Amino acid sequence: MAPDFLDTATVPDVYRAFFDSIDLSGQLAGRPRLHQSMYLWTKLIFPAVMLGPLGDRSEMGHSIEGRLPMLDKELVEFAKQLPVESKINGTVEKHVLREAVRPFVTSEVYERNKHPFRAPPGIPDRTQVVVQDIPHSESLRTSPFFDAGAVHRSLNEAKDRAGDGAATPDLQAAVCMTILQDHYRIGN
Repeated sequence: MAPDFLDTATVPDVYRAFFDSIDLSGQLAGRPRLHQSMYLWTKLIFPAVMLGPLGDRSEMGHSIEGRLPMLDKELVEFAKQLPVESKINGTVEKHVLREAVRPFVTSEVYERNKHPFRAPPGIPDRTQVVVQDIPHSESLRTSPFFDAGAVHRSLNEAKDRAGDGAATPDLQAAVCMTILQDHYRIGN
C-alpha cells in the first residue's frame, strides 16, 4: 500500500479491537485447538470474507437469491457438538460430510482434496496478459492506494516462487483495485 493511503486508513490496534469484541475465555478455554480455530474463523474471516464478497454481496450484485444450506442453525449447532475426529480424520477434512455423501458421489469427488475457489482460475492466456500488464500500467503508478515499486517486487517474487504472479491474494487485490480505479476514476 502507498504510505499516504496507509496514513489515512490505519485504525489503532485493530487486533485488540477484534479480540475485545469476542468471548475469548468463554469460547476458547478448554476446547480442542480445532474448535478454537473454528470459533475465531467464524468471528473474523467468515462474516467479512465468506458471507460478504463471496456470498450475499456477489449474489445480490447479480440479482441472485442465494441459500447457504450448511448455515442452517440446527445443522451448525449439531456440527459444533461433533468430535474433532469427525471433522478432520487424519488429513481428511470434512470427514463426516464426505461419509454422508459417499453413496451418492463418485470416488473422484469423494477423495478430492478441499481447495479454494480462486479468481481468476488457472490464469490462462488472456488473463495472464492482463495480470502482467496492470502492475506495469500508468494506472498503478498513479494509484493513491498502492506503492507501485512494492507491487512490482511482489510480482517478481511471486513469479520466482510459482512462475505465476497472479496466484497471490495481494497481487490479485492490486490488479482488481487498479482495474476498478480505471473504470470508476477512483482517487483521481
